[in-house]
Amino acid sequence: MQKTLLSFVVILLLSFVAVQALPVRVDTVKVNDVFLSQNTLNRLDVERGDTINIDVVLTGTDSANNVEAEAFISGFEFNDVERVSDTTGLFDVLTNVTYVKHLSIPLPDTLERDDYKLRIIVSDRNNNEVVQNYNLKIDVPRHLVRVKDVILTPENEITAGGALLVSVRVENLGARAEEDVKVKVAIPALGVSATKYVDKVDREDDSETEEVYLRLPECAASGVYDVVATIYYAEGHRTMTGSSKINVLKNELCDGEDVVSVETPPSKVTINVASNLETVVPGTTAVFPITVTNNGRLSRSFSVVPSAGDWASLRVAPTNTVVLGAGKSYTAYVFVTPNSYVADGAQVVTASVSSSGEFLEQVALTVNVQAPKETADSSFTLKRALEVGLVVLLVLLIIVGVIVGFSMLHDEEEPPEQRAEPYY
Repeated sequence: MQKTLLSFVVILLLSFVAVQALPVRVDTVKVNDVFLSQNTLNRLDVERGDTINIDVVLTGTDSANNVEAEAFISGFEFNDVERVSDTTGLFDVLTNVTYVKHLSIPLPDTLERDDYKLRIIVSDRNNNEVVQNYNLKIDVPRHLVRVKDVILTPENEITAGGALLVSVRVENLGARAEEDVKVKVAIPALGVSATKYVDKVDREDDSETEEVYLRLPECAASGVYDVVATIYYAEGHRTMTGSSKINVLKNELCDGEDVVSVETPPSKVTINVASNLETVVPGTTAVFPITVTNNGRLSRSFSVVPSAGDWASLRVAPTNTVVLGAGKSYTAYVFVTPNSYVADGAQVVTASVSSSGEFLEQVALTVNVQAPKETADSSFTLKRALEVGLVVLLVLLIIVGVIVGFSMLHDEEEPPEQRAEPYY
């Protein structure tokens, strides 16, 4: 009986020792230089996308080894792959010694806007942990747009001189919808870039740009290049960048060493204009054929864009943009129609020819506007027509009168008919 009682006491003492609290007292917790109190109704507002800095002040009430402090936020959708937490390294505490531990937690952009608990846990290998809970309000900034993805076509590699198509997915993580978001795509090392706009991106939503066309230099050095997408939002006052990578292969058709050659030699493109001067009257159309020939060894895109003041309307047929293969030609017809009120004289239209965003040449086209001249037929008025008609009518009457007169005269000259006298 005594042995049984003694065993029970020993087990009880061991249990008491095993579950004793860690000899550490948490004195204060400060987040972004603001002191917090446990489990109060008041919450500290922080914005996702920011990093919160935490200072934990603790004091040892006894000696303890292998102690660590951890700060974390529970309830994040993707905590299993992106833990919202930070932990100190191991440290020892002594009795009546105060320690300050610094932690920082980056708040993911995808953290939902809600109320959360910031949990501070101080623990060691064996003793019960010390737990403190503080209330946080995770908010969203007024403006926050990020590059969610940069999509390349082709996706992994491309030959120098080829055309790279890029789409950028833009995500709005702010509190307000964003309009007219500018998206610039560039390969800085090759000196090529292009820009597109996204009309509107609603909050908590994303949108994708149209494909951005980038023509790589024909003799770009082989290697892996960064494709950088920069978005300008909040009326252009804020920017955010994202990137992807593309492997550029050597162009076997390129002569000489692998060098970046952004400029295209003039001999690689021929621009011919059939006529630089056309004469028209207001309201009619002048036509200027412009022929572009690609003398290079790779396909390229070309565009013909005419420009004039408000004196005429312009159009290009069949299209103002075309992709030409090596050695191929294309004729763009520029139609110029002067407005009816344009005065006589020469007017100039400029047609800009560019290739893959690179300006090549500006062609001057002259339209000589002349008012139509009056002809004899145009001066033949209604009055004149009536006069001529009257003369013709009088001539006809005279002719009829002459014919009738001759007929009557002929009747008078005929001898009277001889009648036989009766014989009695």
